[in-house]
Amino acid sequence: MAKGWTPLAKLKAKLGPDAPAMADDLIPKLKCAKCGGKRVGMIYTPDTSPSAYG
Repeated sequence: MAKGWTPLAKLKAKLGPDAPAMADDLIPKLKCAKCGGKRVGMIYTPDTSPSAYG
């Protein structure tokens, strides 16, 4: 996993299981680990491998 990426499971543990997971809800709660800035982006890429769906 690339540096600076946060798995959704880690966000769930930090924010709680009922926290909304849309980018507009999460971005205000995130900051850059390198510089501490609040100008961050978010890209969600689902696992499309055949084993991801059982």
